[in-house]
Amino acid sequence: MMRNLTILTGINSSIFLFVFIWQSIGKEIMELQSYMATMYVLSDSMTLLLPYMLLVFDRNVRKPWQKSLEV
Repeated sequence: MMRNLTILTGINSSIFLFVFIWQSIGKEIMELQSYMATMYVLSDSMTLLLPYMLLVFDRNVRKPWQKSLEV
């Protein structure tokens, strides 16, 4: 259980770190319109990724989900 939680925390933290770094340097690298478009994609990706990470790494979530698919 703790190992899976550590993996989830590591992946989620690395994604947030990437977005934080991108916010810091993205404005200088790109035009404002391109920068805003990438920020929309990144923020949506962060929001939508967490349930899928839980399905992949958390057994408590994966077991009921697999049982419901078998029926």
